Amino acid sequence: MWRQTMTFKPMLASPAPETIKFPVLASPKLDGIRCIIRDGVAFSRNLKPIPNAFIQKCLAGLPELDGELICGSPVGNDVWNRSNSGVMSRDGEPDFLFHVFDHVESGPFKDRLATARHLVADKFTPGSRLIMVPHIHIGTMDLLNTKEQQWIDDGFEGMMIRDPNGPYKFGRSTTKEGYLLKVKRFEDHEATVVGVVEQMRNENEATKDALGRTKRSTAKAGKVGKGTLGAFECEFQRVSNVDGISSSHTAFELGSGMNDAQRAEFWKTPPIGALVTFKCQGFTPDGMPRFPIFKGIRQDAA
Repeated sequence: MWRQTMTFKPMLASPAPETIKFPVLASPKLDGIRCIIRDGVAFSRNLKPIPNAFIQKCLAGLPELDGELICGSPVGNDVWNRSNSGVMSRDGEPDFLFHVFDHVESGPFKDRLATARHLVADKFTPGSRLIMVPHIHIGTMDLLNTKEQQWIDDGFEGMMIRDPNGPYKFGRSTTKEGYLLKVKRFEDHEATVVGVVEQMRNENEATKDALGRTKRSTAKAGKVGKGTLGAFECEFQRVSNVDGISSSHTAFELGSGMNDAQRAEFWKTPPIGALVTFKCQGFTPDGMPRFPIFKGIRQDAA
């Protein structure tokens, strides 16, 4: 009856407030591609079938598990980019694991988690590509802060926390409800690539300052193009009111987070009009992303 009377949506997280209601069940914040099994088929968070045929074959017929698909290691600066590339490509056999953290059913999370563990254990065989996301019981803010820092040091994005008695909400859990919250120093956003900027080499004459340190003028006349990408010119649309109406457009440059091969590729074939995913530490008062870092080009609005 629970499934038949409601329109399914994956449960999404809200930012954790400064005051958290304990106890909570905490897990490391993953940076993969959301995956929900419905009627034996793997779907993305937008309820589109996962494109990769190999992944669909590996996960076919599983019970209604919820988690993230990650290609390779779950930590590192390129987790999202390599996972998105593998999961969203129809062909190929990516080296992936399905990191399970919930079971889509009624009942409190502590019971759903126990069920998910049982289902994963029951389905687990060598090559099954299923793994449970670890959860720990946390009862104090000191322990939460300690564990969050540990997971960040380990290379994860942050921490997810859940109310052990919270239901599986169809849609986004509010901060007040606290069913699913994210403790994360960086937050993900998307922007549209509207232009590219060439990376420059400063050939202005080097001089010494009063402390003996080398410095160069930033005059444009002394800079030479390096024939590779320096930054994307991006346009970001912020949505800030309760009706979901866009309130402003912000133009900014996004250059950090790309390796040399990506810079060369994007300069040769600029992805104008593409959606780029970036992370930042919030926004300035005038709407500019703080310390934006490139994560990847969206191959699908997944």
